[in-house]
Amino acid sequence: MSYRYKQMIVDPRAEGPSVDDQWSAYVLITEMGGAEAVVTIFHIPGRFKTRQLALGTALVLGKKKVDELRNSADIQAIFEQADTLPPTARVAFGGGTRTNDVAIGSDGQATMVYGPGNPEDRFGSA
Repeated sequence: MSYRYKQMIVDPRAEGPSVDDQWSAYVLITEMGGAEAVVTIFHIPGRFKTRQLALGTALVLGKKKVDELRNSADIQAIFEQADTLPPTARVAFGGGTRTNDVAIGSDGQATMVYGPGNPEDRFGSA
């Protein structure tokens, strides 16, 4: 049975029982990317006594893997945003006054920014 978790599909699977009456498990994680779906398979280490235990473990570990994937995507977005300089005071053009400091805002348009409280502090923030 598949579960939707944080905009991904987690599908735990169990195989077995084997010769020693043990079950193995794996989980399929489907990530929807527009018109394409990316399916990743993660094998769950260990053997389980029952099918339900194998499926439950696969579901829990699958959700943890989704959290890891989601966090890495969030971190990647932060890295991409880090390529642009943040709006800062333009001390060289106006001495840090509040009336003539201009920067590019997150929308790409010019915006007014506050200069440093101390005119001698070139790198301070308001």
